[in-house]
Amino acid sequence: MFQYELIDGAESLENYRPGGFHPVVIGDIVHDRYRIINKLGFGSNSTIWLARDDQREAYVSFKIAAADSIAPEAAILQDISKSLPKGSSIEDPRQIPIPVIRDQFTIKGPNGTHQAYTTAPARSSISDACASTLFPLETARTIAAQLVSAVEFVHSRGYIHGGKRLKL
Repeated sequence: MFQYELIDGAESLENYRPGGFHPVVIGDIVHDRYRIINKLGFGSNSTIWLARDDQREAYVSFKIAAADSIAPEAAILQDISKSLPKGSSIEDPRQIPIPVIRDQFTIKGPNGTHQAYTTAPARSSISDACASTLFPLETARTIAAQLVSAVEFVHSRGYIHGGKRLKL
């Protein structure tokens, strides 16, 4: 009988149950166009994958929510995107400091129906940058400034971290 081994930093296999995460294998093709390349990470309600969009011939970040998740993240990103300045390029993170949804759909799988969406892949995670000794101090300052800019951008649209809508 095959035994699974725990991998440090990986999500628990118990999350792959009815109502939980959608099973994904490197090489899978999802929604007839997204070829899964690698896992980028996971959270309490979703897994995030690097995928190749075969229609646009571009890489995307592909997020799949747990089937029983009620996180409003996609709806919030869509709402914030409506307030972007005209002519903003969703490809340029200097113009738009949050991920802009490129495609959104549902996936039916053995654990239920999952909300999924794609965005442009992030350049780097802050936790990876903090752990690295390769970044000079000026790069760390730039990353911190971009984070502050993103938080200010989201707050200016009436949201705080956690998806709460503020009355403005």
